Amino acid sequence: MSLAQQAHAKVSAAQKEKAAILSVAAHHALDKGDFKMAAKLYDSAFAADPEQPGYLYSAARARQRDGLTEQAEAQFRRCLELIGDPKHPVAKKALQRLTEIKAARADELARRLAAESKARAAAERRLQTEARARRKAAEDKAKKEAAESAERERRLGHKPPETSVTVKPQPGQVPESNVQSAAVMPRWAGWASVALGVAAVGAGGYIAWDNWSQWTTIRDKHMPLDDGTPPQDDLMTFEDAEAFAASTNNYIAAGIATAVVGGVAIGWGIATALTGSDRVTFIPQRRGATVVMRW
Repeated sequence: MSLAQQAHAKVSAAQKEKAAILSVAAHHALDKGDFKMAAKLYDSAFAADPEQPGYLYSAARARQRDGLTEQAEAQFRRCLELIGDPKHPVAKKALQRLTEIKAARADELARRLAAESKARAAAERRLQTEARARRKAAEDKAKKEAAESAERERRLGHKPPETSVTVKPQPGQVPESNVQSAAVMPRWAGWASVALGVAAVGAGGYIAWDNWSQWTTIRDKHMPLDDGTPPQDDLMTFEDAEAFAASTNNYIAAGIATAVVGGVAIGWGIATALTGSDRVTFIPQRRGATVVMRW
């Protein structure tokens, strides 16, 4: 469809003269760098003489130079629609401007992505630097503590710290020379692990048993049998029953895993409690006894 067919009525000579005057004023505004005013004047010229697609193209071009890319793109496309012939000179220029807008957007996207990538790389380098600093500080601290510990052991002659307590003698006190060493004392950590392991086994077993019961109920009441027999209770759809069964399977697995972890904790706790290194030594004396504790 041609531009002339788009006009509602034939453009009069007065309208064409008015459009020409507005176009000259718009050109002067462009020379002054007032792109907004130029675009408005070209819009008015095209409104007076819609048979001239150059006015619409010029308005779009002024907006493009003003940075209003989206508005310019819309006017360029409208210009192409009104002309209807891609070989028309104005249509060719409009297509060229649309290509420029597309290329500018691609360049802007590439710049933004490059800036974001650069920012991410800088952030990663900063995190790596901070992590290296933390590791070095931890290593320095460990070295300092090791040196201090070695110095303490050197001063003490590599002897463990001792705590002495004098108690009253009891009837039938053994001679002072008879020194007895108590058996290895169980560590509190071992017994604590045993207690936590028992709790984990109990909780895991209950979770597995409870969800197994729910699963069997769903299987018997809401899911069809192998021979296709309908379920006893059709209040729950087959899909809902399958979903609920899958959920209970997950809880069953979680309960079994919890129980297994609890069993491991029990075994470790018992081993630790029975092989602890804390010892108590009783040294009888004439007026009492000395209790020596080593850890």
